[in-house]
Amino acid sequence: MLLRNYIGSEIRRARVDKDMTLRSMAIVSNVTMSYISEVERGLKEPSSEVLRSLCTALDYPVSSLLTEVSSKMLIHEIELELKLGSYPTSIKYSKVIQDGGLTTVG
Repeated sequence: MLLRNYIGSEIRRARVDKDMTLRSMAIVSNVTMSYISEVERGLKEPSSEVLRSLCTALDYPVSSLLTEVSSKMLIHEIELELKLGSYPTSIKYSKVIQDGGLTTVG
C-alpha cells in the first residue's frame, strides 16, 4: 500500500468519527470536496499545506496523523513479512497485538 492510501484512510476515518460531511470539511478547510475525496481514496497525495488545512479542519494535529499512519504502515509491513515467512532484519517485533500495539523481543 502507498503512503497516500494510509493518509487518505486516516483522514476519512477522522472525518467520519467527527460526523463531518465532505461538504462541511471542504468549507472549513478551503479544499474542494472532489480533492478531499481523491485524497481519502488514495488517488492524490496532499501537499503539506493541504494536509495541514485538512488536519486543522478535523482538529487533528498533523504530527498525530503522521504518527498514526506510521504505526499502521509498520504493522502492515510486519504482517506482510510474517505472512511471507521472512522476517524484517532491522525490526525485532514478534507479535502484532489486536489493539495495534507491538511486543518486542530482545
